[in-house]
Amino acid sequence: MPRRQYPRPNAIRRPSDAEIPDAEWIRRVPKTDLHCHLGGGIRLTTILDEAARQGIRLPATDEASLRPHVVKDHAESLVDYLEAFQITESVMKDARALERVAYELCEDAYRENVRVLEIRYAPTNYRTDTLKLFHIVEAVLAGIGRAERDFDMLVGLILCGMKHNEASIEETARLAADYRDSGVVGFDLAGPERGFKTKKYEKLLAPVFMSFVPVTIHAGEAYGAKSIAEAVIYLNARRIGHATNLFELSGLADYIEITGLGLEVCLSSNLHTRAIPSIQSHPVRQMILRGLRVSLNTDNRTVSNTTVTRELQLAVDELGFRKGEVIKAVKDGVKSSFFRKAEKRWILDRIDQDLATLDPA
Repeated sequence: MPRRQYPRPNAIRRPSDAEIPDAEWIRRVPKTDLHCHLGGGIRLTTILDEAARQGIRLPATDEASLRPHVVKDHAESLVDYLEAFQITESVMKDARALERVAYELCEDAYRENVRVLEIRYAPTNYRTDTLKLFHIVEAVLAGIGRAERDFDMLVGLILCGMKHNEASIEETARLAADYRDSGVVGFDLAGPERGFKTKKYEKLLAPVFMSFVPVTIHAGEAYGAKSIAEAVIYLNARRIGHATNLFELSGLADYIEITGLGLEVCLSSNLHTRAIPSIQSHPVRQMILRGLRVSLNTDNRTVSNTTVTRELQLAVDELGFRKGEVIKAVKDGVKSSFFRKAEKRWILDRIDQDLATLDPA
């Protein structure tokens, strides 16, 4: 019996709508943001307010002077980029501040029509002698819960363990399991990649695995495609954060396609952290054309001076995205999110309704 002919796995599959979207269409289109760090998304005005309230000394006392210390869209290196978090996180070691920052981050996302938002942070980064881990988690969940009541959006919390701190990973894995049914939707491993092999953390994540908490891993940004493979093989990752080096390892992209794993792409921050030399060199368009499940995300809204709207505009202006590719990225964001199937279907139906209004037949 002759073998049936199928399209080749690496064949180009352009989404059907090839029209170039204008800025107004991009502004109005519904959006998702699955890779959004709490500490990188605090408003400058909130940093100043909270520093004054808590008696924290900052390197500047007004917004214009503070901006160069926090907004790193022209960072000279990854080290320079990460220095911003020493300031942003310094005012977030207070339950009231954590709830406020979480709420405002949701509000900022809602204002640009984000329908599905997943916020992530490492609770152990915010611990003090008086602020315990459960306070830190519950304060952020309180801010998220208030935002969901006020705004028409789905918001989930992802807890991050830090690769350079195994005690942090153990504690955070237990927290993720404990709050699995209270608003925590996933677990992440963040921090330096080089010198920290992903597979070594398998045993530490036992509470996450045994509680069926979905896993996303920062990988393929600073170390290469092998870190992506290890995240998938050893840590059962359902999504990969960044994945800029995906195509360096033969067969890996095919596996990502077959299994439907989500790729969390962050164009601006990849440029700012020097993961890519230019936006035009980013492999995201190749990912899209290969049919991989790709979402476009902010990573750090304040530190990278970006929004989802700006990320989509970058994809259009610098990478030639068309309406069909933007819509695919938005819907892939919903499909890749760590929410229940019925919730995803509800959001996808509403997105289709919005798109029909944007592009009436």
